[in-house]
Amino acid sequence: MFQKYVWAGREKTSKLSASLLADIKDIVVMYNNYLPILPYFSCSAGFTRSAQEKRWWTDTPYLQSKLDFAACFDFSGHGVGLSGKWAQYLAEKWWTLEQILQYYYPGVNLASTK
Repeated sequence: MFQKYVWAGREKTSKLSASLLADIKDIVVMYNNYLPILPYFSCSAGFTRSAQEKRWWTDTPYLQSKLDFAACFDFSGHGVGLSGKWAQYLAEKWWTLEQILQYYYPGVNLASTK
């Protein structure tokens, strides 16, 4: 609701996106038995920020600062949570969805809705 998502049109037309989404359609991310806020952004300044640093949130311990080696020179934005460019690099290096989520959001787990 609060972020522009520029890949939405591509997701609707991409056969690969459709099959990947079908694989995880019954999966949700949980933190201590609740659905957490999982912010993301495109590209960092070489690190992410914790929610406490950026927004003074004290109830999101899973939103911690992380190193991000796919920095952008034109970085702008909140910098909290998952950095798309570094997450894409990790996925290309065969990190699993769960490993990437655990890196950016420590303590979260994947749960089935079935």
